[in-house]
Order: sequence, then C-alpha cells, then structure tokens
Amino acid sequence: VNTTLPTECADFTVPLDYTTPSSKETIKLQIAKIKAKVQPAKGTILINFGGPGSDGRTSLGKQGGLLQVYVSS
Repeated sequence: VNTTLPTECADFTVPLDYTTPSSKETIKLQIAKIKAKVQPAKGTILINFGGPGSDGRTSLGKQGGLLQVYVSS
C-alpha cells in the first residue's frame, strides 16, 4: 500500500458461494487495513475498490486518509 498512514495487511477467508450455506468452499482475499483515527473504533468497513485489473492497494493508499475523515465524523 502506497501511503504514509499505518497499514496492516492480512488474508480474509470468506465463503466462495454464500448462497449455499452447506458449501464448505472458501476463498482467501488479501486485504489491507488503515486503522480508524478515533479509538475505540465502532467496527470495520470493507471496501472493494474495483474488479479485474484494478489495484485496490493503490486506491487505499490514495484515498485512505479521506476515508478516515468521512467515517470519523
């Protein structure tokens, strides 16, 4: 992530098909996190910055500070 904000990275395992509860198939998503400015935080917001060909890490780096302002007020 190209940002000066403290960032954490992790894998997030989710169901591959959430419409079939009996399915045990999962997919691992790579995620990056910028902590909330105000602590304790009320929760986590997951954002998908795009589809194929889009680099979400770059989007988070560019927009992370702005997103912090929006969700902290």
